Amino acid sequence: MTTKPFMITPLWVFILCVSLLPPILVQAESSLPYPLSEAVKRQTMNMNEIERELEQQLMLANQPISPQQQVLLAQFNQGLKENPQLEAQFNAATPEQQAAFMAQFGIIMPGVGQDQQFAFIQQRLDSVIQDLEKSGASREYAQVAELYQRVEVAKQRILDIRHKEAAKTEQGLSANNTADFPEFEQHLQAAVNYVLALKDAVLASREIVALDQFRPKSTEAWLIENKINGVVLQRHKLGLDQVPRYRSEIQQWSRQYQPLFQRSEKYSKDWTDLMRAFDDVSTALKNESPESIRVLAAVIDHNLVAMRFTLTPMTNDIDARRIAESILTNRARYPERRSFDAITQIQTNIDLAFRGYPEQASQPLSEQQAKLDRANQTLAQLIAEHARALIEDQRMPSDAYQGEDKETLRDKALNLVKKRYADKEIHSVAVCCAWDHTQYSEKVRDSDGREITRHYDYRDNQIAVAILIDDVDAKMIVVGVRQNFISNQETVEILTERPMLTKNL
Repeated sequence: MTTKPFMITPLWVFILCVSLLPPILVQAESSLPYPLSEAVKRQTMNMNEIERELEQQLMLANQPISPQQQVLLAQFNQGLKENPQLEAQFNAATPEQQAAFMAQFGIIMPGVGQDQQFAFIQQRLDSVIQDLEKSGASREYAQVAELYQRVEVAKQRILDIRHKEAAKTEQGLSANNTADFPEFEQHLQAAVNYVLALKDAVLASREIVALDQFRPKSTEAWLIENKINGVVLQRHKLGLDQVPRYRSEIQQWSRQYQPLFQRSEKYSKDWTDLMRAFDDVSTALKNESPESIRVLAAVIDHNLVAMRFTLTPMTNDIDARRIAESILTNRARYPERRSFDAITQIQTNIDLAFRGYPEQASQPLSEQQAKLDRANQTLAQLIAEHARALIEDQRMPSDAYQGEDKETLRDKALNLVKKRYADKEIHSVAVCCAWDHTQYSEKVRDSDGREITRHYDYRDNQIAVAILIDDVDAKMIVVGVRQNFISNQETVEILTERPMLTKNL
């Protein structure tokens, strides 16, 4: 008969190990007194809940600061920088006091400012110990010792979370503090303004392009002032002219503020978004501006043609020739007055087009300016020629007055003209007419309502004095003399000046 060898199975291993345990330990794990056993069960469940809650708090403390909180922190720092006294009080406060103060401004950092909740957890931890002590539990029991250990770990966990909270608050404030970059806010706003200026230029460019659909026939003025505001045109010019400077400054600031961007997610994102916006609008302006510049050039060219047609219309266009005659006559006779005519309207719209013309389009702008200069020279020449035609038949009046005071009148006129035109040669003097005597009365109401009678009694005379300008041009100065018999006063003044040709004197 063969005997099987003895084999040690896993069950036998467990039985053997249990039999070798110290008697006291076996008793501690298997036969806790009922009150102690219930207390251990209760506090084990409590500790499980407390640890889960602390784990959640730890997760909150480990979360990064949200973009919204970054914005609030940046604004909060700016407010502290503007109020040094408040900044000093804040820096002297404890982390929890700082958190409470920040909470008033809506800044609730993840896991920060949980004093009340941590106090409640601390009370629950104290209750765990009190319940175990009340039950008479001895730390000789492994389960009781484990609960005591878990309580200590939980208290340390609270300290760790508080430390993380304080560090996060400090980190968030420091990262978004621009105190070491005092000009950053100013430069940031300037960069934003640059983007807005380029956006306005893009919109203006589109408005200018839209003008092309309102082009009239070549003989009529292109009145862009009815379709687009002069301010819009200036925005177009400003944007195009300033793009290189804007880009240069923004690139310089990007390098200058890299240390701030590396530590502040908020400012880094803001600047990245700003650069993206700048690139978008500058690219759009670059792509769209050639067309808007073309339209502005077309406006100028069109109106220069309209100006030429207005001043020199076709011979068979009687109405147009009458208008041209009126314009030239008015400008020739009254060169010192501001004219309100078709040429003025055309010139206004040319000036508007130039207001939107960028300097960066230097070659086309030079061409348009040269065309305008030639047109203005032509206008001046036409006016000068017309002025000479108007005075071709201008003559001095006859020296017909033969009154006894003729020489006195001549002397009064000559004295005034010599004072006014001391550097000019006097050619001749003519007292053309007899005195014009005026005498009448009228009833008027005074300021206090009374009706009064006013009497008028005066006489006027005119003396023409011819002065030489050069070999070709002369001028007739008309001097008026008025003798007022009511006030017994005499007035001697220049009434008008009329150009003449020297050959007609």
